[in-house]
Amino acid sequence: MADGSSSMTLGDPRTIEDEIVAFGKALVKEGQVHEAVRFFKQTARLLPESPAISTCLGEAYLAKGDSERARASFARAKQLVSKNDSVRNEIQNPGGAK
Repeated sequence: MADGSSSMTLGDPRTIEDEIVAFGKALVKEGQVHEAVRFFKQTARLLPESPAISTCLGEAYLAKGDSERARASFARAKQLVSKNDSVRNEIQNPGGAK
């Protein structure tokens, strides 16, 4: 934009993910923990490769008092981060070429 502010690009998955995370975290903050868990579970089905969504689901489970499911969500997020790092490394260095 001419005034230097940024605008959301339609279809930008990172921006959309940020909005989803903010909405779900607001639910938790407002004490609507069950709704937040349901929201993040549904979102995780739509964005199964998102470590941010898995992390938020884990945080919502913690807020609900469900440490077992929280731990599983955090483990999933960690797995996704590792997978994303591996993909990023392969893109930057195909086949491990030097």
